[in-house]
Amino acid sequence: MEVNKYFVSFLILVIYQISLCSGGATLEQMEKAAGLMRTACVNKFKISDAEADSVKAGNIPTEKNLKCYVHCVFEMMGAMKKAKVNYEGMMKQIDTLMPDEMKEPTKKTFGLCKDSTQGIKDPCEAGATLLKCVKDNAEVFTFA
Repeated sequence: MEVNKYFVSFLILVIYQISLCSGGATLEQMEKAAGLMRTACVNKFKISDAEADSVKAGNIPTEKNLKCYVHCVFEMMGAMKKAKVNYEGMMKQIDTLMPDEMKEPTKKTFGLCKDSTQGIKDPCEAGATLLKCVKDNAEVFTFA
């Protein structure tokens, strides 16, 4: 798992450098970064590709391991730290990892969801709660 975190961090750094030159990551670059996060978290929580695809399609998980998978992805994205939304970190990641046309709608969604996990102590529950808020408020839903 540690190797995957380092690799994802490296990939994010590369995408950030590209975005400095081009004004933002491309959709393909964003999807590659998301794919690496997905793979790391799928392996960590031993879920199937079909289960991960179900979450990607917008199905809010009810099983603990799927909720933990969601939290894992959000943490790797910089959107969460433990059971709390990392709003400032996510805003930076949006600027770095998202194509220009997706930045403002995504920032708006996370602005609406930044307090959605207040009072939740379990990180996995918080991840699922944030996912539901994002899904309910996003103009276009996307997840790893």
